[in-house]
Amino acid sequence: MSKPFDLLTTVEYGGCSAKIPAGLLSEMLKDLPLAKDPRLLVDVDTHDDAGVYLINEETALIFTTDFFPPICSDAYEFGEIAASNALSDVYAMGGSPLLALNLMMFSHTKIPLEVFGEILKGGDSKVREAGALTVGGHTIDDHPPKFGLAVVGLVHPDQLITNAGARPGDRLVLTKTIGILVPYLADPFFAEIVRKIERLCIEAGYWPIVFSAHGRQSLENNALSTLRSQRPAGALIAPLGRSSDFESVRRFTEEVPTIVFDSNVAVGEAFVGSNNFQSIGLIVDYLCRTGEPPCFFEMPPVNPNANKRRDAYIQSMERLGHEPQVIRVGSGG
Repeated sequence: MSKPFDLLTTVEYGGCSAKIPAGLLSEMLKDLPLAKDPRLLVDVDTHDDAGVYLINEETALIFTTDFFPPICSDAYEFGEIAASNALSDVYAMGGSPLLALNLMMFSHTKIPLEVFGEILKGGDSKVREAGALTVGGHTIDDHPPKFGLAVVGLVHPDQLITNAGARPGDRLVLTKTIGILVPYLADPFFAEIVRKIERLCIEAGYWPIVFSAHGRQSLENNALSTLRSQRPAGALIAPLGRSSDFESVRRFTEEVPTIVFDSNVAVGEAFVGSNNFQSIGLIVDYLCRTGEPPCFFEMPPVNPNANKRRDAYIQSMERLGHEPQVIRVGSGG
């Protein structure tokens, strides 16, 4: 592999944003019969992180699975994140991981095989760190890729932790997650922004959760609803702009501390952005002075800034006496 393969070029939905919305999933599952057994200590009724089955008075079995599409560029790092996410379900129930199976969906015709190995290596490193064993797995030829684990863990029945176990007077420890929402994750501009924000969040002790609207208002609303239900410490969002459901965005920012970037829709705690006509003008001027006049690669516009950057390029080229060259490319990254 001549250079590292960027996994973010394969996805539209990143991480948990690929999940079916919780409300819709409940509707889909409502008519399915539920398993009932006196040894089943935790089932789907409490929406816990895993199922728990009583083996004897000293031991209960925890069983869980989790997988999702890439949320970062690096294959090894994606493997680490996906495995940690699955293993954390066992810890959330008060147990310790014992065994793990790899779950891999991967297109061997579209992605270098070295990437497959790096994802598995990253996942196995976290399984080993948890003191568990990877004992096999299952693969499906599919695109975009997805990776995760099925995990078996153990817990003493008296030390089991569930969503239904809280009592008045219990101390709550709030997790520090940060939501990130962009219009289109396959756009290199937003992919790079997300990569940097993720790194900064992790370095500051927060866990980033990435969502993509894919240029669609309905998906932006679903992402905001899902993120709000997770009660994050805050969020950084780049709304679609004119295509957004403004009331949905406004309600979200009233409940979650929010920094808006790229597309200013006059909500949230603050806005971070740039003057497109100034910045693009400076870029075009510099490139014309130091080399050949630049062309402009345009993806389908996902918010007003995309059109502003194109218009700024055209104006700058015409001001400098050059013919603008706007090349429209597909939306597949």
